[in-house]
Amino acid sequence: RLAAGSRVSASTSGSGDGGNLILKAPDAITVSGPGELAVETSGGTDDAGEAGDITAEARSLTFSDGVRVSASTEGAGAAGNIIFNLSEQLVIDSSTIESSTTAESTGVAGNINISAAETILRNDGRITVDSEGEAPGGNIALDANSLALDNSRISATTLSSNGGNLTFNLQDLLLLRNGSLITTEAGTAGTGGNGGNIVLGISEGFVVAVPSENSDIRANAFEGNGGNVDITARSLFGIVFRPDVLDTPESDITASSRFGSSGTVVVNELNPEAVQTEIELPTETAVPPLAQGCRARNSRTNSFVATGRGGLPTNPADPLSADTVWQDIAPFESDSADSNSIVSNRANVEVADIKAPIVEAQHWTRTASGSIVLVARSEVAAEGLNRASLPCHS
Repeated sequence: RLAAGSRVSASTSGSGDGGNLILKAPDAITVSGPGELAVETSGGTDDAGEAGDITAEARSLTFSDGVRVSASTEGAGAAGNIIFNLSEQLVIDSSTIESSTTAESTGVAGNINISAAETILRNDGRITVDSEGEAPGGNIALDANSLALDNSRISATTLSSNGGNLTFNLQDLLLLRNGSLITTEAGTAGTGGNGGNIVLGISEGFVVAVPSENSDIRANAFEGNGGNVDITARSLFGIVFRPDVLDTPESDITASSRFGSSGTVVVNELNPEAVQTEIELPTETAVPPLAQGCRARNSRTNSFVATGRGGLPTNPADPLSADTVWQDIAPFESDSADSNSIVSNRANVEVADIKAPIVEAQHWTRTASGSIVLVARSEVAAEGLNRASLPCHS
C-alpha cells in the first residue's frame, strides 16, 4: 500500500536514460493509494535522456484508491513505456495508467501495452496517452478475452499534434457502462492535428452498451481530419454509428471534426441475425423406456407394454392419462343460417326423465350364464377383491 502522497520514482534529468520500475510476483499484486509510481525524464535538447519503462508480470494486478502510474517527459527525451503481462486479471479502480508529455517537451509520448485475460476499469479508472507538446501522442494496445468499462475511459489525446492510436484484440466482450469512453482526440486546444485511429477486433464476441448511458467510441478532431474507426464483432448492442455528430446523450460511435473532414467508421458484423433454416422432424414416435417396478413373489405373469398413445405410463407410480384424442369429425359450416338451425334443433331435444340416480359401478359379478355384469356393490365381488395384494420385493 502507498501511503497518502507517497511516490516511487525512477527519473533522469541529464543525458543518461532513466531507470526502469518493475513489479513482479508469481501470484497477485495489489497497489492502493493515493500515491504514484513514476518514470520520467526532464532533460533539455543537449542532454536528452530517455525515461525508463514500467513493467508488471503477475497472475493479477489491481490498482485502487487513487494510484497514478505514470511515464512522462518534460524535455527532449522520449517518455517511457508501460507494459503489463498478466495471466488473469487487471483491475483499475479509481486509478490512472498514463504516458504523457508536457507542453514544454519535444519528446514523444510512450506507449501502453497490456495483456490480460480480463481487464476491468471502474469508478473513473483511466488508461491514457496524452501529448501536450509538439510530438505525436503515444499508442495503446490491449489484448484480453474481455474488456469492461464502468464510468471509465481509455483515451489517446493530443493538444495540437496528431492523436495516438488505440488497438484492441478481444475474444468475447467489450462492455461499456455509465458514460464510459474510448477515444482518440486531436487538437483539444482548438488547433490542428488529425484524430487517431481505433481498431477493435472481437470476432468471437460482442460490443455491448446501454443506449441511454452515453457511452461512446470516438475518433474526433478539431481543425484536422477525424480519425478512423474499424470494428469487427459478431454484433453490436446498444451503440450505433452517428455520422457528422460530435456529441449526443446517447451511446454512439463517431469519427468527426469540427472544421476538418470527418473520418470513416467501418463496422463488420459477422452475425447480425440468426439464419433461419427448416429442420426435418422424425416421423416415427420413439418408444420411451419403461421403468421396472417390483416383481411379484410368485411367478411373473404381468408386464408393461408400450402401445403408443393411450397406453400405460412409463412408470407404475405415474398417474393414468386419458387415451382419447380430440378430433374434429363434424363438418365446419360457415353459413350462419345453418348454425342457427343446429342451435334451434339442439334446443328441441327432449330429455328423458330419470327415475333413479345413476350410480357408478364399483365392482363386477358373474351371472349364472357366465356373463360379466358391472354392479354398484357385490358382496361376493367385494370379498374377492379385498384380498391382500402380494407384496413387492426388490
